[in-house]
Amino acid sequence: MKCRFCRFLVCLGFLLACAFPTRAQWLTQSFSLKGGWNAVFLHVDASHDTLDALVGSDGANPILEVWRWNPPSTVQFVESPQQPVDTGSEWSSWVRGHANPALQRLVGDSAYLVKVATNVSTYTWQIKGRPVAPRGEWTITGLNLLGFSTLPASPPDFDVFLAQSPDLGA
Repeated sequence: MKCRFCRFLVCLGFLLACAFPTRAQWLTQSFSLKGGWNAVFLHVDASHDTLDALVGSDGANPILEVWRWNPPSTVQFVESPQQPVDTGSEWSSWVRGHANPALQRLVGDSAYLVKVATNVSTYTWQIKGRPVAPRGEWTITGLNLLGFSTLPASPPDFDVFLAQSPDLGA
């Protein structure tokens, strides 16, 4: 009798634990930026807030502009080449103080160009968001410049890395 009651309590506890939704963790990604243009790649999704709130509302933040390249669609027309699809601008940007910028939010798994005031030697930009798994989109129309993981403490030299394939070596 006692054993059945213990099993009942364990099952009830398990069912109650499964009934509550779990939330993804938050992660803060840090970038050491210098005066001028900097390239950053986000591994977190910070689309929960606008760039005006994340950057523009902080007067001590020296970031002046944020740009994201939007790769063009491979679709050139739908029915007729005489009616091409309008792909719009390949760049979207946020500029401090400009109303209604094309770039409103920072999404994860994306590269950005960030312009910092030139009177700043270094600035640590911290972005809090949800971790995003990397995804690669291969195209047949051009180069596929996708990175690969290496050890930050001792990254490989290109000559050593490419020596494994004589066709690619120098």
